[in-house]
Amino acid sequence: MFQPKLYISCKSLLLQKALENFLIDFDLTQEDYNFKISDDENLIDDKNTFVIAKEGNIAVPFTKAQLIDSLKNFKPKS
Repeated sequence: MFQPKLYISCKSLLLQKALENFLIDFDLTQEDYNFKISDDENLIDDKNTFVIAKEGNIAVPFTKAQLIDSLKNFKPKS
């Protein structure tokens, strides 16, 4: 089952809270996370960050199902 440890860090408080709500069943942590989720477009080239932006891994608007599917297909690189 898909259960990575995630760290959510968004500039938008509304997006932050929506992601926390969508991903309530996941392990959300600031320590020992598998990858970070952010809306900071400056992190697009960061291989360990799932970016929510027009040119990122997923763009707004999205559904919970679309988000989880995109997260399943995201392969962070160390």
